[in-house]
Amino acid sequence: MFEKLEEVEHRYETLSHLLGQPELITKQEEYQKAAREYAELGKVVDLYRKLRRLGEEIRGSQHLVDHEEDEEMKRLAKEEVNRLTQEKERVEEELKMALLPKDPNDEKNILLEIRAGTGGEEAGLFAGDLFRMYSKYAEKQGWRM
Repeated sequence: MFEKLEEVEHRYETLSHLLGQPELITKQEEYQKAAREYAELGKVVDLYRKLRRLGEEIRGSQHLVDHEEDEEMKRLAKEEVNRLTQEKERVEEELKMALLPKDPNDEKNILLEIRAGTGGEEAGLFAGDLFRMYSKYAEKQGWRM
């Protein structure tokens, strides 16, 4: 898994360098494609870097636990190791979720039409309630309407 993450980080750095090139800016379609990929990889790379940093901090705290003479410092270092280990596990789960393949339909728009069917006034009231429900859900998700 870490080899793949290294490749992703390398691709992210390459895209970062590429997006700074003035030649790419003149080619809007290629620029947009590269910028979109850069943004997608950003979250994965941030989580991977955080995971590496947590691993280094755990090793440093564990070194204190193993080599420290003062019992109070050992106790504090053990607590720090436990806290960092829990944080590392949480970041690993987030990273696994971020590495899952994206649904190709995620970036597409949707058109939803709500009509009152037969049934008179009750059907119209239901359509209004349904519209408000979908509107509030879209608002909570941060979607535009």
